[in-house]
Amino acid sequence: MTERLIVGGLESEEARRFIETLPTVEDLMPPLSLADLGVKRWQPPEDAAAQLVTPLTPADRKRRRILRAIEANPGASDRRIAEIADCDHKTVARYRRAGELPAEPEDEA
Repeated sequence: MTERLIVGGLESEEARRFIETLPTVEDLMPPLSLADLGVKRWQPPEDAAAQLVTPLTPADRKRRRILRAIEANPGASDRRIAEIADCDHKTVARYRRAGELPAEPEDEA
């Protein structure tokens, strides 16, 4: 729709010919498969269906943010994870003490 509006607004024949020479979106970014990404076999989590139909509570969303932040930054401190996940560093430490997250690396002072 947007493309038709833009191309339709071109006034010169030269501009229209130029647009025709541009590659398409499909040419620039062909569809990818899991094999293209190097994934041999993929299985959804066992509770994938439940995750999709069960609404998350605010606590669940917070927990998920923290877990994702720690997974993406495994060597980061509690304070850094807290900045990323928008929570308190004490909350991150509590999750780590509970064994849900990898232990925070020791400071080398």
